[in-house]
Amino acid sequence: MLLLFVSSHGVTAFPKEHRIPVAGTYELRTSGGENLKLQGVVWFESMNEPGENGQTYSVLKLQLDGLDIHSPHSMGFFVARQLKKEPLGTGTYEFNKDIDGFLAHFEGVFGFASINALGEQPYFARKGKLTIEHMGKDVLSGTLAVTMENTRGETLSVGGEFNATNKD
Repeated sequence: MLLLFVSSHGVTAFPKEHRIPVAGTYELRTSGGENLKLQGVVWFESMNEPGENGQTYSVLKLQLDGLDIHSPHSMGFFVARQLKKEPLGTGTYEFNKDIDGFLAHFEGVFGFASINALGEQPYFARKGKLTIEHMGKDVLSGTLAVTMENTRGETLSVGGEFNATNKD
């Protein structure tokens, strides 16, 4: 007996092209309401921040800004972990919490996207993975595969590669 289970709630798999974007750039694709190719500049910032609870958090901020003036977009991703745990570095970080806004001193992964071609509603990460394959002082590279949702319940899958430079 063969049992087959199909779910429409998974994260879309985007084929990895094994082509690292030029330093400071990203190449992503969307699927869902509209298939788009998103490209632009990307930078990262890594810091330690004291929390109101007395704990110190290691925070990684990844900012992506589109260069197409006819169809502007921007995305941001944050990874936060209490510093007393394993420090942030290479590895896979999963989106698994419903966070609809950046909360100071949260622990986990948060992401948002504003893509004019898809309307004025922002999208928030619901599930998926942000994988950091290389993390150095000046460069951070990896892949992204995430399903996002806006307040109207419209979903969008975003995936591809990034090669961020340090903001400093």
